[in-house]
Amino acid sequence: MVKCHDAAMNPRSSAVSTFPAIPGFIFHLGLSSASAMVNLTQTALVAYPVMRAASWMFHHAEKFNRQVTFIAAYRLAREAGADQKQAYSDAVQATYDGHFDYSANNRPRFMQGNWQKVLLLFKQYSQNMVYTFARSAHQALKGASPEDRAVARKTLAGLLTTHAMAAGVLGLPMVTTLLAAASMLGGDDDEPWDAQIALQNLLADTFGQKPAEVLAHGLSRLTRGTSPAAWVSTS
Repeated sequence: MVKCHDAAMNPRSSAVSTFPAIPGFIFHLGLSSASAMVNLTQTALVAYPVMRAASWMFHHAEKFNRQVTFIAAYRLAREAGADQKQAYSDAVQATYDGHFDYSANNRPRFMQGNWQKVLLLFKQYSQNMVYTFARSAHQALKGASPEDRAVARKTLAGLLTTHAMAAGVLGLPMVTTLLAAASMLGGDDDEPWDAQIALQNLLADTFGQKPAEVLAHGLSRLTRGTSPAAWVSTS
């Protein structure tokens, strides 16, 4: 926390990345009155109509998610007997736990910096999800009290269940990584073996092709026709 606060209060831009831009700015923009006049049109031509339209769907989707989570958590807390102050605090916590905090100061330190912001663009959500799963698993085993461990187990079970329903077995954390490792160990150059295809074939043989697609890829497969090409025999 001390290091994050220091990085926010005392930004350290690299001279290597800053210096080459100075001559270019002076030559093309800084001493050009035409560039300044053109730049004055950016708000009217770009910032107002384009960015407002481009961000409309995502902005309202994010707002909807957070409002629904907050109101539901607040009502549940009130029904459980919490006063207004405690219910509000619980709702805020539930909202940030479920939808995270994407402010710049909340980015992990390894994602802050000149090149990190470019290379790790949009990776804050992934980092938050990895932390959520790992933290829930840790608390399920090492929670400070039996109540904490029970809550963590319910949270982890709920996360795995909803993700399995949405993305199937292959969408669960670490599954594709483990299958890739099994493929490398179970096959060679002469006789390659794909663990993922083997798993899909096993599910198809056991439950039938359509149930196997749902188990492997989630409930969305119920809306699609069966694709024979998706299942390849490894025998």
